[in-house]
Amino acid sequence: SDDDDDDMSQPSAQQKVYTCVICKESSTFTHTRPVGVVCLVQLTSVLASRLQTPKRHLLPTVDSETSLLKYTQNCGSVFKNRLKSLVEHFSESSCLQSVNTGWHRGVHVQTCGHYVHLNCHRGYITTLQTNRDFAMQQLLSSSLGEFTCPLCRQLSNSIIPCHVGPGPTGPPTSPRPPADYTEISSLLDASFTKKQPCEKSADDSAYMSAACLAMMKKIAFRKPKQHPFANQINFLCSIARTNLENELVTRGGSLVNQTADSQRSCFIQLCEVLHHQIREIEHSSLSVIWKQLTGSPLVSYSGPCSVPLLYTDPSAIMIQLLLSLPQPIQKAHFLSVVRVVYSLQFIQSLTSISCQMTSEERSAWLKESRSQSGTLTNLEHYMRLTLSSLKQSRLYEDVEMTDDIAISQTVWTACSVDNAIRKRCVSFLRIAAMFYHLVFDESLPFIESEDNEFECLAAYMNMYRPSVAHRPTPDSTGYRP
Repeated sequence: SDDDDDDMSQPSAQQKVYTCVICKESSTFTHTRPVGVVCLVQLTSVLASRLQTPKRHLLPTVDSETSLLKYTQNCGSVFKNRLKSLVEHFSESSCLQSVNTGWHRGVHVQTCGHYVHLNCHRGYITTLQTNRDFAMQQLLSSSLGEFTCPLCRQLSNSIIPCHVGPGPTGPPTSPRPPADYTEISSLLDASFTKKQPCEKSADDSAYMSAACLAMMKKIAFRKPKQHPFANQINFLCSIARTNLENELVTRGGSLVNQTADSQRSCFIQLCEVLHHQIREIEHSSLSVIWKQLTGSPLVSYSGPCSVPLLYTDPSAIMIQLLLSLPQPIQKAHFLSVVRVVYSLQFIQSLTSISCQMTSEERSAWLKESRSQSGTLTNLEHYMRLTLSSLKQSRLYEDVEMTDDIAISQTVWTACSVDNAIRKRCVSFLRIAAMFYHLVFDESLPFIESEDNEFECLAAYMNMYRPSVAHRPTPDSTGYRP
């Protein structure tokens, strides 16, 4: 009928309509005529210059001030030393998969928010290349693919496709994470076993994705000897980490007193491009890590000397898992991954705190927990579990034998342990919340002060009920119904 024809001609509610700024035509995304967002890909070392203390340093104006700044411990030096220590004991490939390395000369992607068709963009670039006088007047570098946005004239050098791959299928998902983690395990296994390469002639979006990534590599590896990327998975996931961290830097380093959301972001398109490239890489250890985190049955894995989970960067592991799942990622899968990896961050925090305790304090915690076994809180339960599990190892012996370890002046009560966990876990929640906000377009919560930032971010991602007094722990009691 005519009504049916009209319904078929109308785009579905989930399909976004894009307007090309060159031909002015409005349409949904199709693989025969894909649409991309104009962006600028460039290197940044802002993250490497971040300091561990909130004290602000003045911009150096003389050589003496510059030399003092070199010896200041910053984010770049901390992660560089961490990776160096890991490589001394474990395989390099495993080390690069357990951390991110985009702190110095990381790849940052920003956009003006305007869209173009791929064929329209090709014609526009051809016109710029033939009109060299115009390019010289605009100070554009044709070797780096630079051009100005046809509408706002912002400097750009790449196009990110608005969608790569077959597209989302199935009904909308519930915000509640699935109870069975085997679904995600199956998706991770399928991501690296079922290869479905697309021909460039049949799928221009795949061509656009490859061209965009080629531009990132061209810029990042302009001076290969100065760049730390030596692993494809590490390179791709570090791009996502760099953009998430830079988003936090522009907000002051935290999510406190944020009144406005991001107006222009291409992070969700960037995730699809990165996923499209990750799934083409032979990589099976990520599925092994997921099974270790969830306690699933694990088939014998004969890989290189792997970094133990307690030594990995939870934020890096989370980003690898999220980018390896089918894109656009479902909200249920996202929340499940965040919940599971938070468990790792939580146990790492307890382990770090226990290493700062004296042997008498550790014994007291174990003794007190046993005497109150009938009324254990979640925090006391996990601290006891951590202490009883690690006392059989040489970890505490090595800590006590270290001469240069700082003497902790903290009396480790339940309250002080609780506050220490906040400080160690809030960075992970910031990254997860920013990822959640950019991908699902969920407005960030208003956080009045740093004291309640932890609880607000956890509640924002449905990790616990706001009425619960204790910190979110790796059990399931904190999830909203």
